[in-house]
Amino acid sequence: MAPIQRSVTQYHGNSVKFLEKAAVFTIFLCPIIWFIYEFTGISLKITEVETLATVSGAFSFTMMGFLAAMAAILLGVKDKKSNREWSQRYSKFFIILYTVSLLSLFITFFGSVAVYVTEYQFIALKLVLSMLVTNFIQVSLCTIIVLRQAVS
Repeated sequence: MAPIQRSVTQYHGNSVKFLEKAAVFTIFLCPIIWFIYEFTGISLKITEVETLATVSGAFSFTMMGFLAAMAAILLGVKDKKSNREWSQRYSKFFIILYTVSLLSLFITFFGSVAVYVTEYQFIALKLVLSMLVTNFIQVSLCTIIVLRQAVS
């Protein structure tokens, strides 16, 4: 039996469909991670809470700038013929992922600031730790999409 030949757009379409499913899943990551922290008995032994808050706040602001740079890259390659087809099919998905990523980064930043309010410190710390994982995955998905478009 002869091997099935697939075009590049078929592989590209399959990978974007996978990324769409992964993007939807990232919305639920923070509550899942929060649940794990709360109900599995994992003990957080963090001695420098303020340092962690500072690093997570800097991370979220840096990633917001990184997302802005990615949007600039996409705008720079939007007129290429190969990107027009992609834009018609998948730009809505990317804009949703981009928006969710930005909102998640804002939540992480404000959670980092809330760590300094001693009354809510441990709740904010759990939020920040949960959101950091979510942020990393969302920004990684955005990066994969932009790099694939810039290279194609």
